[in-house]
Amino acid sequence: PILRVLAPVTPWLFGAVGLAIWLLVVLAGVLALALNWGAFTESFSERVLSLQNLTVVGIVYPFVKLAHELMHALALRHYGCEVRRVGLLFVAFMPVPYVDASASMTLTDKYQRILVAAAGILAELFLFGVAMLVWACAEPGALRTVCYNVVLLTAWVLMCQAMDARTFFALYLCSVSLAGGAGIMPVNGWDKAGFDANQLRTSVSIKSVEVFTPIRASTLALLICSDCFLI
Repeated sequence: PILRVLAPVTPWLFGAVGLAIWLLVVLAGVLALALNWGAFTESFSERVLSLQNLTVVGIVYPFVKLAHELMHALALRHYGCEVRRVGLLFVAFMPVPYVDASASMTLTDKYQRILVAAAGILAELFLFGVAMLVWACAEPGALRTVCYNVVLLTAWVLMCQAMDARTFFALYLCSVSLAGGAGIMPVNGWDKAGFDANQLRTSVSIKSVEVFTPIRASTLALLICSDCFLI
């Protein structure tokens, strides 16, 4: 139901207007962080690791993750793909939403495939920008505390995802899409928790195998190595 409600806004969300707003907010957020770096990092460990703040983190994180997964789903629907699976996982008793975005592999336009793969990260960067701007302008209180933790969570999640095997796979899909290849995909969909680097099947033409064998080999090596470190 929520995808149907938000469907009217997706044309501008994934168009030039959305891109301009995204760039403006993200760049403004980075500038605000740079200008307020001293105040933001003051007594950092005491503020972040306090029991009250950890409680706020536990409340805020599912909503940040929801925005991430919602953007994947909106991108899929915008380009006419089926959202095959939406679910809720519980990690350390914390609800974590996920969306199966594997239907994007059926898209023939490489830029559409790339946008679907990157939609979650783009959403988190936008949240970072909005939260940082609000934090810089707000008075001390609950709103400022929430925004502070949204900034920390989005930055932390982005760093963790940079070390995640699924991120290597997403970058692989983007690079192969840009180069015009079909790439490879997991059996059960790669964009959900529990991705297994061994659950891969080839769905490429002979031409793409000839062209992208070095890319495919190096990416699979990164996938396997990173999975070993993350276990």
